[in-house]
Amino acid sequence: MRGVTDLVGCRVAWRARGSGSRLLLERLWAEARDEPAPESGQPADSHLAVAAAVAAGAADAGPAVRAVARACDLDFVGLTVEPFELAVREEAVDNAAGLIVRLRDRAFAAQVAALGGYDLARTGEQRRAT
Repeated sequence: MRGVTDLVGCRVAWRARGSGSRLLLERLWAEARDEPAPESGQPADSHLAVAAAVAAGAADAGPAVRAVARACDLDFVGLTVEPFELAVREEAVDNAAGLIVRLRDRAFAAQVAALGGYDLARTGEQRRAT
């Protein structure tokens, strides 16, 4: 399997409509100008549920993060890289200070890096929306 178009004809562990993983998969299919696979696999409410469905044989594949695939001893095919940011109102930035300190902590970064598949180069960086 090399990409999203290889999922046509496979049983896919589907995330809920509107979930980030579901929207990503639908967008990638639309960009590939391919018909989406019919919802013939297991419904899955989390990345771990996707991996469990694949591991149990209820689905052939499904959208999940590398760390979960690794934890369940499954193969992983990267489809895309997506940055993740936390939006905080300006007046609430002080309330997020503990989280920001934790994100910048080297021990925490080492734990996240050990999961695999995460780029921490800009983790904890703050910027204003433009």
